[in-house]
Amino acid sequence: MGDSLAEVGEFLDWQGVCNLTAVLHNDDWDDWLYGTVTARCGCGDERDNDPSTKFSRGFIMVLVVLAAAAVVVFAWEQHWARRDDNEDIEQRQQTDQGMGAEKERLWHLDYARIICVACVVTEHSGGEVYADRNIAWVQQWVLPYLYVVSGYSFMLSSGSILAYLLRLAVVFLIGILANWAADAISGRDWKNDFGNTCFQMMYVVVIGVTSFILTPLRQALRWRHQNQAEPAPLSMLAWTGVGGALTLILLIVGVVRGFFANNGENAEDNANGTRAFIVYGPYVLATYSASFFLCMLTCATGCDGRSGWVLMAFMYIHRMAIAYSRGGHPVNVDIFMLGMLVQKVPLYGADTFARTAREYWPIVFSLLLLLSTPGVTGRCDLHPHYHGWERVR
Repeated sequence: MGDSLAEVGEFLDWQGVCNLTAVLHNDDWDDWLYGTVTARCGCGDERDNDPSTKFSRGFIMVLVVLAAAAVVVFAWEQHWARRDDNEDIEQRQQTDQGMGAEKERLWHLDYARIICVACVVTEHSGGEVYADRNIAWVQQWVLPYLYVVSGYSFMLSSGSILAYLLRLAVVFLIGILANWAADAISGRDWKNDFGNTCFQMMYVVVIGVTSFILTPLRQALRWRHQNQAEPAPLSMLAWTGVGGALTLILLIVGVVRGFFANNGENAEDNANGTRAFIVYGPYVLATYSASFFLCMLTCATGCDGRSGWVLMAFMYIHRMAIAYSRGGHPVNVDIFMLGMLVQKVPLYGADTFARTAREYWPIVFSLLLLLSTPGVTGRCDLHPHYHGWERVR
């Protein structure tokens, strides 16, 4: 079915593909387990909730407050647990500093990065059906993995931000030259369409801009990693206040004025990753600034690895409850911050979680099958399902 829809799509416009998919979907949507209201993600704007509703304006504010409160409570609990454990903390800090001098290759990061890039290359080389049909759940892990690994790697870099940006610039130029050479060899009219020569490397630009903006968070995480029990310096408290104030202002703007409403979806709207900022600017920026605030609050309070779970809960709860189209690329700045955070503040219970998943992988695989929506086509990571329960799945 995926191949036939891709072939038919060459002869139909965007709305024609949507209409055809809806007709084919009508006979199966009421299945008790795998039936869905959504036939194809990205066809129309009939979701049960979006950032413009009163519920969304109140919900996101409550969610931010609860997440911040959880970080503070966990930090306070940890503070009292440390009162009688100061010597152990000092010894652990010395051990961490000593281990920092011995760098080992993190092969799992290389494997994740290579696999994700290979998937993106496949999708850009004519394999759109893999993403369109969400084969092997690629929508759930390829781009999120790329962003989290990029954030993690940003923290591993020991150089200055300028040196890091120069390295990204070299990668960007090499990629552009490779694409240009391929265009010249294939005879593509790159002179009148140079944007398609560059677009595959725009991810590097996004990572560069994100890294530059998040330099204060990088410095704060480094300091907290080396000074686990020390009071936060004034500069860290100031950046925490900036993140909190910016989040509060954006949320107030959303409540008073209402977040911008989606004016419909079409091929032009889906062209690039700026659509979410253009249509839902205050809301998107509020979620990013809230993630920054939670990370800085973790540094300021000295919270442990439970803060990573709090950040993940915040990111995915608002994604499930409040849906909006993200354009042609999800600019996952918050997932990038998650990667930064867990590199210096490892997730609480991560080893136990990983071991349990490995030992009981058939059960995990079965749960993934039960929670999937195999009858839905389209890029649901960019244009979410219409119903809340479908987005949870």
